[in-house]
Amino acid sequence: MADEQNSPTPTGKLEPTRGEASGGLDRLEPLIPLAEQLLNNYNRELEGRVKLHEKQMEANEMQAKRDFHYDKDALKFEQHKFDRQYVLVVIITVFVLATAGGLIFFRQNTEAGILLLSHVAALAIGLVGGAGWQKARKDDE
Repeated sequence: MADEQNSPTPTGKLEPTRGEASGGLDRLEPLIPLAEQLLNNYNRELEGRVKLHEKQMEANEMQAKRDFHYDKDALKFEQHKFDRQYVLVVIITVFVLATAGGLIFFRQNTEAGILLLSHVAALAIGLVGGAGWQKARKDDE
């Protein structure tokens, strides 16, 4: 009869009978509430992490929108600044050319007109070269 309860399987292992299997479950039964509590706590922790991650994503999205608008405004400001500088350079150039033309053609003082043009051209070349040198130095840093 003992052989009937624990009969060998084709693999050679003994199969437990109903009494033995239920006896093992009886010993684990007090641990079921603890396991459920553990799973519930783990589930709450995961939900908290998901909510935190969602809030972080929303905050990052809002920050990205603010940065986009800031960059857009900064670009508009830079464009406006460039436009003003361009107009100023054009006005100064027209003024210098008009002054040099007046000296040369109306006052018949060619030497003073050419002197004015050469000095202004040297100043402009120096400014452009200095700006390029400063930009290259800034890029190296």
